[in-house]
Amino acid sequence: MAAPSSQLPAETSERPPAAPPPKLLHRHPADWTAAALQALQHCGEYPSHRCWLELFEGDADSPLVICAPHDGTLRPPQLSVRQSGTSARDTGTKGLAAALALEVLRRGGRRPTVLVCHLSRKVLDVNRPREQAACAAHADALCAWEKYHALQREAASRAAAAAAAAAAPPRHALLLDVHAQAHHRHSGIDAIELGTLRPSASDMRDGLQRLEAEAAARLARGGAGALVGLFSMP
Repeated sequence: MAAPSSQLPAETSERPPAAPPPKLLHRHPADWTAAALQALQHCGEYPSHRCWLELFEGDADSPLVICAPHDGTLRPPQLSVRQSGTSARDTGTKGLAAALALEVLRRGGRRPTVLVCHLSRKVLDVNRPREQAACAAHADALCAWEKYHALQREAASRAAAAAAAAAAPPRHALLLDVHAQAHHRHSGIDAIELGTLRPSASDMRDGLQRLEAEAAARLARGGAGALVGLFSMP
């Protein structure tokens, strides 16, 4: 039976026991350290706090926000599986988000904001419109969607303000939304995607020779700039 909305998970800023009841948000203190990011980077399948969302709030003067929306694995029993849309996990992207933030710290930068959704994409996709994000009957999942977007908006607003107040150019904020792709399943080719328009799934299934022919044709038509949207092959 689905849990009523009155049992909606509560926010917490403290690290709960190893197996607590589900909670909506694990918010790290403003003075979080690299060790906390390393815990996210190496948390494996499930975060020890078992919260649905996790937020590392950045420094007030940081113009950088890093989000990982699709690497969650938690499937609370009160949430039903979505009946439409992609549900594949972007495996490893929360670790990549943590690694990016750690590199910023290593280079002496300010703490960026890091936002992670730990719910499986099978029950909630925070990168879809609200009406497509979860089963409409589950208010808890939709509340998590709303909370994720509220946190993301707040973080982007803080980053924009920090960028505008910077002492030197370029005075631009940056939001990195970390995703993965699985086109290698069609072709067996390990590739880096430079865009999303091409190649198509059928191009990938045709293999490396098809991609090389497409790249050559684009180069002949428009130079190196015409390769945007193709794969950069190893």
